[in-house]
Amino acid sequence: AVLPANSLWIALGDNDIKRVKLIKSIMHSPIVFGIKKSVVKKLGWLNKDVTIQDILKALESGQIHLMNTSATQSNSGAVAYIGYLYAFAGNPPMLTEKHISDPLVTENVKRLFSKVERSSSSSGWLKNLFIERYDHFNAFVNYESMLISANQELVSKGKEPIYAIYPVNGLAIADSPLGYIDKGDPQKAIVFKKLQDYLLSDEIQQELQLLGRRTRLINLYKTKDDKSIFNPEWGIDTSKIIKPIKFPQSDVILKALNLYQTTLRKPSFTVYALDFSGSMSMNGENKLKEAVTILLGQKESRKYLLQASDSDITIVLPFNHEVIAEYSVIGNDPKKLGELISKINRLSSDGGTDIYLP
Repeated sequence: AVLPANSLWIALGDNDIKRVKLIKSIMHSPIVFGIKKSVVKKLGWLNKDVTIQDILKALESGQIHLMNTSATQSNSGAVAYIGYLYAFAGNPPMLTEKHISDPLVTENVKRLFSKVERSSSSSGWLKNLFIERYDHFNAFVNYESMLISANQELVSKGKEPIYAIYPVNGLAIADSPLGYIDKGDPQKAIVFKKLQDYLLSDEIQQELQLLGRRTRLINLYKTKDDKSIFNPEWGIDTSKIIKPIKFPQSDVILKALNLYQTTLRKPSFTVYALDFSGSMSMNGENKLKEAVTILLGQKESRKYLLQASDSDITIVLPFNHEVIAEYSVIGNDPKKLGELISKINRLSSDGGTDIYLP
C-alpha cells in the first residue's frame, strides 16, 4: 500500500504502469500561511480575503519573516509552490507548461522565494523550528494541522498564537490518498480493503479530526466545543467553502519542480564534512563516495530533485585527524562538480577522527 501526503505523488510515480488501485482520500489539510495574529491585524487581514500577491507585497515590505518548506523535498512546500504558480498565472483552469515558461509568472515566484528566510525538507521540523525561533520569525507556510499543533504548544507556553490565512488564489490542499499497489495477490487486496474501510469508518475519522485533520473540507463531524483544535480565533473556519487548485498533468508538475530546484529557489550555501578516518575504510568509504556522487553529480542528483542552481555555493571538507583538503564550487557547472567528485574519489580512509576540526 502507499499513503503519500498528496495525490500528485501517485500521479508522478505511477504514470506508466498504473499499478496503484482503489485510491481513496483518508483526510485533508489545506496549506495555509500561519502568521502571528498581531501582524495580521497590523496588515488589516483579519476576516479579509488575502491573495498571494498581497502576501508577496507584505514580504517585500519586510512585514513578514517567512519560513517555507522545500518544494522538492516536502509535500507542503511542493503543493504551496504549485499554488503560487497558479496565483501568478492568473488562476487558470489548469496550469500548463506555457504558464510556467512565462517570465512574468516565474519572476514573481522567484521574488517570493527570495524572501523566504528559512527552508527545510520536513513540515514537522519547520513547525518545531518556528516555535524554537519564535522571536525571529513571524510566519510559516504549512499544513492547517501543523498550525493547530503549533498553536496548541504556543498557547500552553503563554505565547501569542498564529493566525491561518487561506489565500483566495492558489490555495492547495493535501488529500492523503491511500492506494493499493496491485501485484496480483487477491488476498492482500482483501486485507487492504479492510484497512481502508477501517480508516474511513466514522470512529477513526472522528479520531483523525481530533488530531486537527479534516475528514472532509466542510461540515466536519460534530464534536464537543473544543477551541483547542479548529479554533475560529486562530483564523480557522470549517464552514467556509474551500476551492482548491486542480493539480496539473504530471509532466507539468515535474517540469515545475525542476524549475524550482535549479532556478527559482533561494540559493543555498552547503558545507559537507566527509569522514575519511580509518574506521570508514572499505564499505563505509564506498558508501560515502556513492552518496557524494548522488549529491553533487548533476545527472544523478536530478533523479532526486537535488540539483544545484547556478548561484549555489558548495564547500567540501574531507577529514580524519586533520582537515585533509578544502574544496569549493560556485554554481552548477557539471564539469566543475564532476572534477570535485573525482578529487573526493581519489581520497582513501586513514588515521583518527577529529570531527570538530571541519
